[in-house]
Amino acid sequence: MPNTVAMSRRTGRLSFHGLTKGMIILGLIFAVLIHPPTTGLGGRPTPFHLFIAAAEALLLLRVMSTRQTHLAINNIDRAFALIFISVLLSYIFNLSHIREITYGLQVVNGGTGTMWKVILLGLVSITVSYLGYRLGRISSHTRRDVSEIMLTVVLATSVNSVVNIIAWSHATRGSLIRYGFIPPLTISPGLSASLSVVGFVLAMALWKDSKLNSFVRVVVGATLLVQGLGILVLTVRQSYVMFIITVFLYTVLASGLAKFPLKRFVMILVTLLFITLGIFFLLAHASSSLLTTMSNTFNPNGVDLTTRFTALNSAWELFTREPLFGVGYGLFGARNQVPMLVSGRLQVFVSSAHNGVANALAEMGIAGLISLFFMGYAATKYSWHVRKQINDPFFHAVSSAVLALIIVEMISQLISNSVLLPPPADASSVQLAFIYWTLIGMLAPLRKVSL
Repeated sequence: MPNTVAMSRRTGRLSFHGLTKGMIILGLIFAVLIHPPTTGLGGRPTPFHLFIAAAEALLLLRVMSTRQTHLAINNIDRAFALIFISVLLSYIFNLSHIREITYGLQVVNGGTGTMWKVILLGLVSITVSYLGYRLGRISSHTRRDVSEIMLTVVLATSVNSVVNIIAWSHATRGSLIRYGFIPPLTISPGLSASLSVVGFVLAMALWKDSKLNSFVRVVVGATLLVQGLGILVLTVRQSYVMFIITVFLYTVLASGLAKFPLKRFVMILVTLLFITLGIFFLLAHASSSLLTTMSNTFNPNGVDLTTRFTALNSAWELFTREPLFGVGYGLFGARNQVPMLVSGRLQVFVSSAHNGVANALAEMGIAGLISLFFMGYAATKYSWHVRKQINDPFFHAVSSAVLALIIVEMISQLISNSVLLPPPADASSVQLAFIYWTLIGMLAPLRKVSL
């Protein structure tokens, strides 16, 4: 029998032997995390979708075979319904532009791609996130289940970090050079760093499990070193900041020092949202010379800020075309057709505005922005209340880790792509969203498990 992650029935200790009923789900999570993305703007199908189809079949079989009270509908389910409706409306109100969209897809994707494929990818992407959330809810009945999910994510993200470290050492000979290599498993340095941040924080929470045996504890400790080094070699400045903030916030939440109410968190997030929108509107009217001046001031190479400001300006122009329902979820690249620099050297057509708020406005209009905000609020409130109702130290650490990741993601989507509502053409973002929502769904049964 192959070595797998399991927990002894007699001792309840997590160890590397035996086969559990949820191993198919754990294998799915692991495969999703390490599968290299190949989906482009044209909507080419990949084996990644086979994983999702298998998970959906597993979910349906599991739901039909059991009746569980924690499968009741809540605000997160309603948020996904609202997102799904907004996405459908964004497509319906753009069907009259199908020729323009198809032409745009062929221009940016080398002569391939149709609107129908992008629509399919968009609907699949939303389904992937919701499926991850539901899988998390039905897969965490016991302490063993929670530990297995946590350890699976930690090990899979460690594989990502190890691959990056090897690629970095080969490409740069051990030098910390920005954009010195392209991460093999994610292509995107920022997304690769995000995976490592998730793995690092979850490893910190898993370390607090008193039932870890000595071997697994050593493995978890080693993953902390690997994840930390993986973040360092990627040399993404935004990820450095987000890593520090996430670890700090997790430490505060897990220590019980955070006694302030949820409303204060929400007010901060709303304030940041309106500040970002204000900057977005100002930049939309800025001249190209002003953008160049600002870029040269803050970045000697004049690349990063110019690219981001150009994407924001493009998002504004798309939003003004279709302010209510946007130009279509996942169709930013097809409707924009402005090549930009990626990773400091590659001039390509991008699939999003590299800003979750601006992207929601451009692709789904005002309806999309409202849906995105409600989804973030529902996820934050849900995780906050679960954390407050848990007494078990390990589960409190787990819920604090997930809550810290959600809060930081709510902030970071103001300056990068949203993980809660990922660009469908970016398979790495969809993979990361699947993991985030699986972790959020995993919190639901913790209140009963910890009793």
